[in-house]
Amino acid sequence: MTDSTTTATNIAVDVAVIGGGVAGIYAAIEARRRGFTVQGLEALDGLGGTWFTNRYPGARCDIESLEYSFGFDEDLQQSWVWTERYAAQPEILGYIDHVVDRHRVHEVFRCGTRVDSASFSNERSCWTVVTDGGDRLTARWLILATGGHSVPRQVLFDGQDQFDGALFHTAHWPDGFDLSSKRVAVIGTGPSGIQCVPEIAAVAEQVFVLQRTPNYVVPSQNTLVDPSYESFVKSSYPDFRKRCASNTVGIGAEYEPSCGPSTIHNEAQRIAEFERRWQYGGFTFVFAYDDMGTSLELAQSAADFIRSKIASAVDDTATAERLSPQHPFGARRLCVGTGYYESFNRPNVELIDLRATPVRSLNAKGIELEGPVTLVDLRDAAAHRQVGAQLDVDVVVLATGFEDQTSAVRAVHIENGDRTTLAQLWANRPSTYLGMLVADMPNLFLVNGPGSPSITTNMIANAEQNITWIFDCIAEALDRGQFRVEADRSAQRDWSEYVDQRAEGSLIFLDSSRYVGTAPNGDRYVLPFIGVEDYLQDIQFVIDSGYVGCVFGETSHPLGNEEQHQCATSFSSLR
Repeated sequence: MTDSTTTATNIAVDVAVIGGGVAGIYAAIEARRRGFTVQGLEALDGLGGTWFTNRYPGARCDIESLEYSFGFDEDLQQSWVWTERYAAQPEILGYIDHVVDRHRVHEVFRCGTRVDSASFSNERSCWTVVTDGGDRLTARWLILATGGHSVPRQVLFDGQDQFDGALFHTAHWPDGFDLSSKRVAVIGTGPSGIQCVPEIAAVAEQVFVLQRTPNYVVPSQNTLVDPSYESFVKSSYPDFRKRCASNTVGIGAEYEPSCGPSTIHNEAQRIAEFERRWQYGGFTFVFAYDDMGTSLELAQSAADFIRSKIASAVDDTATAERLSPQHPFGARRLCVGTGYYESFNRPNVELIDLRATPVRSLNAKGIELEGPVTLVDLRDAAAHRQVGAQLDVDVVVLATGFEDQTSAVRAVHIENGDRTTLAQLWANRPSTYLGMLVADMPNLFLVNGPGSPSITTNMIANAEQNITWIFDCIAEALDRGQFRVEADRSAQRDWSEYVDQRAEGSLIFLDSSRYVGTAPNGDRYVLPFIGVEDYLQDIQFVIDSGYVGCVFGETSHPLGNEEQHQCATSFSSLR
């Protein structure tokens, strides 16, 4: 088969891919490798997804570069040379551009094209995708590679349109924007805020950091890539990837392994272990003990340790206290940064506690708070000055993160052959089978969807694993002489229950986060599958068992052998 590169308003291909981030790029590459025609559609003006848009100062990956990279191309693995242990956004985008050029991905992608809707035809067993420009694309198989960090959380304030300065989200950072001599307000202290604050503070005249919830930040200890370590990894890259996938979060093949259960150490020994991992840097901190994600006592020890680090890093006691998280360690995403806490020792950086003094509105000159605030004059350690409710600034940066991982999918009107929409099917919760299939949505596949490890792990590696499984599933359908596959309803229900069961006893339910959702009836559910190693075993189990839980056929709900189509409720007892 040949690739479809036409820009006609009506085209037909075997596979349509929505989304041009790392997952969509690999989906297009794998489709062609399998002999399918493919068309990719991307709303942005270029490929790269998160790394194309997130160009804020300090943007970099918090997974080591040698891991956060594609594993399907051995020549690429050997030839590409990373400069930093944790690559910055320009280097990552350069790498993605290299992959795109190497595999001619531009030939099968249309950028600047937003998808409005996708509808399935029962009669033809295919999808029709309609773009914002009115173009129509017909495809047998539809892959949603829309990404978990693609819909910025846009916080709106009263009077926002009256602000005379510049206001933008970190995911929409203007190219070449100069912050020199500017007064800047950064709203939000999640991963992006933690990365950009030190960089902004180094050049801006004044920085106000508006914090609602402080987060735990461990140092990256970023360095240039050690050539000897690079040679070691490249000497056995496939084994390296397997080791990365052999733990709960799917990263850190060469980190210090877990010490085992925390009960083997007393408190002094735990602190010594935390210190050792703090000095190594990165996510190795969360690997210290097997029960880091489940033991509230251990979480308290870890929290106390990091709060002590904040107290020693930040000169002003009151500021250090406001920077100290109070939620349990492990209940929210751990952040990795460089010089974040130390930034508050600069005389041009001030911390505003939004829980104590919320934003009232924006006006022409800046931000009006609900009341006056007390700021620290670091040029005089004993001096604290109270200012009014008005913060005059030139720039407002929204470092407010992203909506949940289903937001980009929900933005598209997707309906099956019975005119039931995905939004209707997901009214109570976004349910999937394996994080990849959806009952009553034939021939639709998700990459890094809810019910897969997705945002809790290395999303490039998870995308490769998902996409390989997806095309194996398509191949299975064709081998059976079928042109249709979807999840069995009971299989999907069992999988969702299994995902929730795996999170029982974990700390993520103790606080609100992007990992947890709430159904209309108030029930809470988990979006990601917890445990990469087990997940990979489970999706392989589905293959080995003859694709249990998958329904193949020409009709929406074919009758067939019960054993063939029922999901193993055994998922909850596999481990």
